[in-house]
This record gives sequence, structure tokens and C-alpha cells, in this order.
Amino acid sequence: MNLKANNILKYFSVIFIFFSILKCSEEVKENKAENIDPVKTFKEYISKHLDSYKYDKRERITLLGGGWVSLHYEPEYSYKFDVQKTNSLVTPYTGFCEFTFTRHFTAFHKNKEDAPKDTIFVKSDKTIHRHHYGFQENKWVVTSREHKMISSVMDFDWNDCDEILQEGEQKGLSNIYGCWEK
Repeated sequence: MNLKANNILKYFSVIFIFFSILKCSEEVKENKAENIDPVKTFKEYISKHLDSYKYDKRERITLLGGGWVSLHYEPEYSYKFDVQKTNSLVTPYTGFCEFTFTRHFTAFHKNKEDAPKDTIFVKSDKTIHRHHYGFQENKWVVTSREHKMISSVMDFDWNDCDEILQEGEQKGLSNIYGCWEK
């Protein structure tokens, strides 16, 4: 065989090997996705989120109806969840989780500067959160978050947890309900 034919043969051999490796890589990815237990990974994801409050209580100074307070959040560790298979190639599973937070806060203060000095949390209220997720590219991602206050006196509407304050002294503040995943 002449040198030119030998080089062409080597070239096509290299191309063939490259595409064979690429095909194997795709098959490994597909097998990896098929071997993932979506319920197990979802429970791990939610547990990690709730456990994050043990080291980060999402403490902040904020203005409530009665004045400035220091506050932090504490999750209840019992929660409802569901995972469902879909027909989507992009999002083959969806997840839903409903959990409750207790928001602890200090007495009301007239100005923002006094609130951080107060470390005695004297009041609390509870909110129910329901978050929806999609399983995309082998990981869970948030698709929507909602919350509502719990009250024995009245039934509150569901509100968007992703709200960004549009006006007032705290304009631009986000994650005002302390529920975003870390």
C-alpha cells in the first residue's frame, strides 16, 4: 500500500475511534440517567435544603407592619412531597414539596438601627410553603415557589415566594420569606 493510502486509512481509523468513543459516552450518560432514583434524589435535595437552616437561619432585619424587627426562620422537618414521571425529554420528572416554617422575630422597633441590637425573639408566626421542581440534566431545579400564612382566624391566599420588593425602604430585597434553596 502506498503512503497516501496508508495515511487515509489511518485518518478514517482515527475518525471511527473518535465516533465510537463519543457514542459510548452518550450511552453511559443515558444509562446514568436511567439509574438515578428520582424519589431518593428528591428526598435528599429537600433534606439538604431543610438541614441548611441548622447553620443558616436566614437572619435579617426587616420592616413589618409594626416596625423594624430582627427575624429568622426555622423549618418543621415533617413535610409532604411527591415525584411524578412526565412525558418530557427535558424534564422527565417533576417534584412537589410542602413544608412549614416558623418565623421568629423580636419586638418591634421604631428604627432600623435598634432592631439588630435586640436578640430576644418574642413572637412567631407560621407559613406553609409549596415548591415545585423539575428534574433537568440530572439535577433538581426550582420551577415555582409559593407560601401563605397560617391563621386560625382567616384563610390567606397563596403568594409568590420569588417576590422582589418594588418600593419602600427595602426596595429590591428578594427571598423575603427565607425559603430559597441554598
